[in-house]
Amino acid sequence: MSVPGGRALAVLLSLTLVLTLLSACGKKAPPRWVKKKPPAALVGVQVHYRPDRIVVEWKPAKGKVSPEAEEHVVYRSVGEGEYEEVAVVDAPRYIDRDVDPNLSYRYQIVPRGEDGLEGKAAVTESVGADDSLPAPANVTVEIAPDGVVLAWETGIDVSGYNVYRSVNMDSFPPAPRNKKPITDAMFAELPDMDKTYYYTVRAAMLSTEEGLFVEGPRSPVVAVAPEDFVPDAPGGLDAAVAGEKVVVFWNESPEIWVRGYKVYRAVGESGEFKEIGSPMGLAFPDREPPKGVVLRYRVTAVGPALESPPSETVSVVY
Repeated sequence: MSVPGGRALAVLLSLTLVLTLLSACGKKAPPRWVKKKPPAALVGVQVHYRPDRIVVEWKPAKGKVSPEAEEHVVYRSVGEGEYEEVAVVDAPRYIDRDVDPNLSYRYQIVPRGEDGLEGKAAVTESVGADDSLPAPANVTVEIAPDGVVLAWETGIDVSGYNVYRSVNMDSFPPAPRNKKPITDAMFAELPDMDKTYYYTVRAAMLSTEEGLFVEGPRSPVVAVAPEDFVPDAPGGLDAAVAGEKVVVFWNESPEIWVRGYKVYRAVGESGEFKEIGSPMGLAFPDREPPKGVVLRYRVTAVGPALESPPSETVSVVY
């Protein structure tokens, strides 16, 4: 037997639940306040002092908690004076060219986020000129089979030397060619031999404070031009008749910067040498040699701009 009153009550409760759910749709929870975080602190701060400039470099600390900086605010203190803002830079480097060799300097680098929040300042030690660091003397450059070799004289005990290279003899980049100060008075590399490069050397002293480098004045500038790379004459030249051609062959040049070879032929004992080929390898087939005469051959190695002296001459009769 059904109970009409109970059924009506159940329908009423169901309808009430539906209306309650519908009335809740579209409502949002109250907003939550999220605290913004400043940029991560900087790490690896290094200061390189030179008589004409001071280079301050650093690295951003990458982490999951703090964002990276969008820019960096640089403050400078002269002597024991107050810090003053001198620059806002995007790159992790600041070059201070307004330097007096009679004064000392300190720097603060503050990372700043895109929302204007600033992180913890990185503070450098005081840095100034070191009169005990003279410029390296008697810098020489030698062309070697594997590149260029710079050498210089040492007269004092230093942490090492930094070598700088530029295409402009009056302006050198802030970073040296070597990653760490060189302890030997010698530096070797294989540069782009299609350009003229200028080199200079500075003595460097690593302070007891980590990341502080003091450099002395630069040495006299030396230059290396493409015309300086002149190979030695090829050796081991020989020639042999092979069917309807004469094959000329020789030994490989020791210079790794040799770009190929040129083969010259002279007809007769007094004929003029003329170029007949420019192979990259160590042999050349003369496919159209004159018959019944003495053929003389010689070879040169080709450098970036100039050829080597000619090799010894070899003769055959075809």
